[in-house]
Amino acid sequence: MLNKFISYLEEQVRNHGIYVWGGQGEQGAQVNEAWIRKRENSTANAARAIAFWRKQVLAGYGDVLRAFDCSGLAVYFLLKEGLLSSDTTADGLLRKCTRISQDELRRGDFVFKVDSKGKAYHIGYIVDDALNVIEAQGRDSGVNKSPLKGWNAYGRSPFFSAVLSPTPAPVLAPKSRVLMLVKPYLQGADVAELQTALKKRGYAVGTIDGVFGPLSDKALRKFQKAAKLTVDGKAGPKSYAALGLKWRG
Repeated sequence: MLNKFISYLEEQVRNHGIYVWGGQGEQGAQVNEAWIRKRENSTANAARAIAFWRKQVLAGYGDVLRAFDCSGLAVYFLLKEGLLSSDTTADGLLRKCTRISQDELRRGDFVFKVDSKGKAYHIGYIVDDALNVIEAQGRDSGVNKSPLKGWNAYGRSPFFSAVLSPTPAPVLAPKSRVLMLVKPYLQGADVAELQTALKKRGYAVGTIDGVFGPLSDKALRKFQKAAKLTVDGKAGPKSYAALGLKWRG
């Protein structure tokens, strides 16, 4: 389901989705000037949304683009798939999430902008391991994809928990292996052991999940630099020894 959600989000970027206040996936003949003016919360905002919509229509996307606001981009999909029973706002989605730190972010998590009272007024969605965000950004930019920047609250969505749950770590192999960032990511109890050792020394590895991803790589390189080891992102015998771990050679 998570893969389906992310494919859906990528499709809205490709189709040049637009931002309209209260939009929840309207498409084709549903989207026109009169409808945008009716939906929008001010004359000025309607003019901005219409200008962006016209530009996309002229570029040939009029038949495929959909209209969303920031929460509507997710709510449309969640309602359609039966994962949500009723409409909700960015703040409503935040309240459904488990709050996490930025260091714990991974594919499928939600990111938010919250005000001084902690209420979310904007939402985006992490779509890959590089932590890029797809969002219905605004009336002048529509649905787009960009690097993680400017968000101040983070949540683990309950809708894809089965996908996001870490794979059970196997028993440690009799011999150690060099751990590094590769695709697919290395997984196992030895990775969890390394993550735990790094975290105990103050290096941010996010969730100890036994998956060697970008955060584990970043933490390892910082440790190697501090320990005056070769900074290569490879946890071999020397890195193990420096961390007080046993190398099972």
